[in-house]
Amino acid sequence: MPFATTRTPWVQALACTIVALAVNGCGTGTSGTGGGAPPGGAGADGAPVRDGGRVTRVVDGDTVHVRIRGGGDETVRLALVDAPESSTTRYGRTECGGVEATTFLRRLVDGREVALRRPGGEDRDRFGRTVAELMADGRSVDEQVVAAGWAKPFRVPSTAGGSAANRRIRTAADDARTDRVGVWRLCGGFERR
Repeated sequence: MPFATTRTPWVQALACTIVALAVNGCGTGTSGTGGGAPPGGAGADGAPVRDGGRVTRVVDGDTVHVRIRGGGDETVRLALVDAPESSTTRYGRTECGGVEATTFLRRLVDGREVALRRPGGEDRDRFGRTVAELMADGRSVDEQVVAAGWAKPFRVPSTAGGSAANRRIRTAADDARTDRVGVWRLCGGFERR
């Protein structure tokens, strides 16, 4: 694994954190909670924020399991990102950066409280997963994964804040490519599917 031989894990984690802070700021919004909206309200993009819960498992770089407050468990597909596959795909292999993308997402959210918001208004994907942008500590997890270079943008419909969300994610992706972080450094870019 070339990633492991070029940098120690803590150096990569530190670099990814610095990139995320540079893109997102330090979270000094007026609400006192990092600028995020409370569950049940609306986010900065005008997208509805649903009650969230605790992440109980990270499946891969864009899918997690969340134990919803006052309800059951949900499989949640991050709405704004498409990460490399970390397990054998229909193409017969894992994709470059897939394992690292999963590890990065795990470090960000595993065991943490998150809020769910739907910038595109879609509830479920074709696999029955809840489609939502994850918010942790008032910050977009989707945006942090893209800013660190471990996922590429996944466009959502322009309704319910989708246009603003798409712009935020596109900017983070452009910066990640320019700075050659994540998949851009490890693999030279994302594989075509």
